[in-house]
Amino acid sequence: MHDIVKRIASTIVALKRLRSKLIVHTTVPGNSRKLCTGSNLLLWLSVQRSRGYSRENTAHMKIIGRLITIGVLVCCISALAGAVSGAEVMKEQQDKVADFWRREFDFGVFRGIGGVRLQYARRAVAGHTALIVVSGRTEFMEKYAEVFHDLRDLGVSLYIYDHRGQGASERLLADSQKGHVESFADYVDDLELFIDTIVRADRPRKIILLSHSMGGTISMLYAMKHQDLLNGLILSSPMFSITTRPIPGFLARIICRTAVLLGREKGYVFGTGPYKPDPPFADNDLTGSRTRFARNLQLIEENPELALGGPTFGWLNQSFAAVEGLQKMQFNNLKLPVLLLQGGADKVVGQHEQQEVCERLEDCRRISFPGGRHELLMEEDRGRAAILQEIRTFLAKTGH
Repeated sequence: MHDIVKRIASTIVALKRLRSKLIVHTTVPGNSRKLCTGSNLLLWLSVQRSRGYSRENTAHMKIIGRLITIGVLVCCISALAGAVSGAEVMKEQQDKVADFWRREFDFGVFRGIGGVRLQYARRAVAGHTALIVVSGRTEFMEKYAEVFHDLRDLGVSLYIYDHRGQGASERLLADSQKGHVESFADYVDDLELFIDTIVRADRPRKIILLSHSMGGTISMLYAMKHQDLLNGLILSSPMFSITTRPIPGFLARIICRTAVLLGREKGYVFGTGPYKPDPPFADNDLTGSRTRFARNLQLIEENPELALGGPTFGWLNQSFAAVEGLQKMQFNNLKLPVLLLQGGADKVVGQHEQQEVCERLEDCRRISFPGGRHELLMEEDRGRAAILQEIRTFLAKTGH
């Protein structure tokens, strides 16, 4: 409903601007010219009557004024109808995605490092290229159902799993809202186990990782150990650094280390806490798509167990260490083709470090999307379509 009201309001504003430019010229006694804009037309008509100008002229002006009013009403009704139609189309699309997710995917559990129970989903065909989504912090499998739906015709097998401590996988602390990990290496080992026990069991012809944010760090660290098992990397807004503004990075690192040394590794990072339902769209740094933002919140509302709050000092400390280690790595031996997708308006992770890493890789293509926020695959339709096309092109080149 908010989108409908917004569209009507913007239409009225645009029409008012147009109406103000419509200048009606009328000749008055004394060869002077009176300029009447649409916005003061009625006032002008009353003046004409008081001065005794001809009824024919004022009647003519009344007709024009009424036509302008009718035009505004027609445009408002059209905007309302278009907004309602757009909402209906989006609802129909979401229903198709949900049905595709339930009908086409198999769901199961595997054991990660240390025996932690991890949930996964797959749509596999033996002998096809395997595309594995390695998601970011707080994310869950259902969030990527639309992405899978949009890539369903590529002839690739689709895989995803929930990281330890989030989604439908086993939580690591008594307070299940805390985003925690004992060691960042656990994430990498979980990916290794997933590929070895689930993905490779389907005998894929090739394996390509599609990673987002934290998943980008995990995938890069995995690729440094097992590039012989991979055929390509797609990195969407990879976490090669963590934005800590307004606190300088070095100070945030000191605070984090100090908190861990003081035994607060399982406590929330200052300023964070449990998941808060219904966060305002205007304050989000993740996506410019109001529809997808609302849809992801709805998925959590439908299944509250998917919700995850802020990170612990332990998670942040491990993540700082992981990205610092990655930045120091030599990538001379990493020969895999890499597609790095970068949001030009990303405020969550650093763009400079993404560029640096890409430049040090042998075969890396970096594409920046102006205005794109952190979650590029959840962006508005136009920008998202361009991103999906880049992914399709990469898969066509490396996956077949």
